[in-house]
Amino acid sequence: MAIEPYEELRQILMNQIDEAFLNNRYPGDDGIGGDEVSKFSGKWQDIPLETIIYNRSVIAEFSTEGFAYYLPAFLKAIITHHQEVDVLADKVLLSLTPPEIPGDRFLIKVIEELDTKQKWAVRDFLAVYEMLFPGSIISGDLRRAISYWSVPLSNVPLGERQQVVKTIELAWKDSQYPGDDKLINTPRRDDAGELWLGFAGNKWQDVPLNTLIKNRDNFFFFTPEAFTYYLSALMTASILHYETVDILSHNVIFHLDPDRMIFGEIMTKFNSQQKQAVRLFLETCAKLDFYGFQYSPTELRILNHWKQHE
Repeated sequence: MAIEPYEELRQILMNQIDEAFLNNRYPGDDGIGGDEVSKFSGKWQDIPLETIIYNRSVIAEFSTEGFAYYLPAFLKAIITHHQEVDVLADKVLLSLTPPEIPGDRFLIKVIEELDTKQKWAVRDFLAVYEMLFPGSIISGDLRRAISYWSVPLSNVPLGERQQVVKTIELAWKDSQYPGDDKLINTPRRDDAGELWLGFAGNKWQDVPLNTLIKNRDNFFFFTPEAFTYYLSALMTASILHYETVDILSHNVIFHLDPDRMIFGEIMTKFNSQQKQAVRLFLETCAKLDFYGFQYSPTELRILNHWKQHE
């Protein structure tokens, strides 16, 4: 009998959800939402899968208390019956993703209903979602949701992050600007042109945070010299502002992958002190658990490679 991919991970995640929400307080029949959600009543563990599937389109009609209470039932249904629940997954994920335009307080109020173990369960569900169901959601939206849910759970004090930044700054203090004509590897047009305009003439210490975020998907246009030079700014922003830089940190980690074709050329640009600073950056990313770092074979492989530079 064939074993489902990641079956053990699914079971671990479901056990985590069960334990975290075991004693969740039922808000009462009148506290879960309007008439549209009247089919939901009683303990979340007792809601039949058929009820969840049949009423999958009414998620938005729950009160914040009702959504928070039945959330573990929704998460487990998605994990075990992803195809059958259909749009339920999209609606739940949308509810767990911060709006791009601030103002909607629904998610804030949901989070206020949850304790730390429950927040971890939701965060870990989001962290492994793309691994369990590849191609079923826009990666950028998912990573924004993971980042949002990770913020209140960070176990790396600001002082420790600042010390990492000092190590990076010290390693790059004597690095030289590569020159305007050595910034990008392609003609200055479209996204490559935007990248060049944002970075040309700027020391790495002077690049605005907004410029880093705006160009977060364009770093592959950098020459090896330019990437090496500005990596210090990218790592610093990722560590100090990881709750606001969206997928910037993930993209930086991707460019540090030894499996990339130009990685060997990039490595020749680092001195030993800089290599150690990169290792420390990746170790801090693992502690912060950027985007489910602890679950990602790719991120862990990258970290293990850089751990050689101690």
